[in-house]
Amino acid sequence: MRRSEYDISLSILKLCWTAPRLKTEIIYKCNLNFKTFKRHSKNLIERQLLVVEFNPPFGRRFSSTGLGRDFIHAMNRAVDAYNAYEKVQHESVKQVIKQT
Repeated sequence: MRRSEYDISLSILKLCWTAPRLKTEIIYKCNLNFKTFKRHSKNLIERQLLVVEFNPPFGRRFSSTGLGRDFIHAMNRAVDAYNAYEKVQHESVKQVIKQT
């Protein structure tokens, strides 16, 4: 199953939330290729959700910003709301089936 743009961005932000991460670590742990990572990291940096830090001797590391963490929380709330809605819909369908 193909992941959405939001799923990929969210996985990058979640990984970079706990600690600054190297590009190769993000690519490996988020199961991305370099081209996909480059596109998403550029987009997240432009939106100020991700920041690049230069830490010698390790080089560039990526971290989620405060705005990035807010985005993670907002997306988690949206997923929770959607799941609650789906549960209500499922229960409603079950009741209609029982009545017939």
